[in-house]
Amino acid sequence: MQFKLIPIRLADINLMLDWRYEAPFDFYNPPTEHLYHLRTQLLDPFWRFHAVLDLHNDLCGYCSFGEDGQVTGGDYTASALDIGLGLRPNLTGKGYGSDFLIDIMGYARDIFEFESFRLTVAVFNERAISLYRRLGFEIVFEFTDPSDVDYLILTKSKQSTP
Repeated sequence: MQFKLIPIRLADINLMLDWRYEAPFDFYNPPTEHLYHLRTQLLDPFWRFHAVLDLHNDLCGYCSFGEDGQVTGGDYTASALDIGLGLRPNLTGKGYGSDFLIDIMGYARDIFEFESFRLTVAVFNERAISLYRRLGFEIVFEFTDPSDVDYLILTKSKQSTP
């Protein structure tokens, strides 16, 4: 499966906000009391949210480039392009993650000026961490956010991207 990125649209956001992940990934489900705020934020060009579509133009996920990919408590002083991302719940665990992230990085490499990619991931998300490590990301920082969730920050040089 190959993916393409487009600036996010309201219709994409409305679909995404209905997605529900099974435990333990339900951590990523949006809190219902913040849906209006989330719609507004996701549409704000500052956050650089993109819909990730398959070859049939079906919404498969989303990504953001910049500060949205950061978590309070992390060390983001090194220069890098932060990527936030999410794959549609019924596609997770089916082998799409590698192509999904590679296509996101390919898009970013063509659009943005930066030296390396940076991802922040909750420590319990071993599936994502395994994928990121397979794709050449290295752990550079570990921390706990104010709500007591443990995170890793991983980076990868732009030059070493497929």
